[in-house]
Amino acid sequence: MSMRTRQGLGASSMAARARSTPVRMMMLEVAPGASSGGNPHTHGGEDVGLLLSGELDYWVDGVHYRLQPGDCVSFDSSVSHRYSNPGNVPAVCVWTETPRGF
Repeated sequence: MSMRTRQGLGASSMAARARSTPVRMMMLEVAPGASSGGNPHTHGGEDVGLLLSGELDYWVDGVHYRLQPGDCVSFDSSVSHRYSNPGNVPAVCVWTETPRGF
């Protein structure tokens, strides 16, 4: 597994050798206070995330979801979306996206 970080987001691939598949599964860690920014973004494909620990705020098409451990979010990623960790501990989740884009 390789770890990549970006603006308080750590990502490690859970299937590093499966490059022939359009699906990418990752373990993500979002630092306390980190976010994708104030402006929602879009991209092609589908996103699915399962929160394992911490808490994560997610906005999909302007609708706010507060994720707690065990919660899942799934959406067409061409719809505007963004995230933020409002907690004081890292938010850890399993994230799957297609096509591979992260």
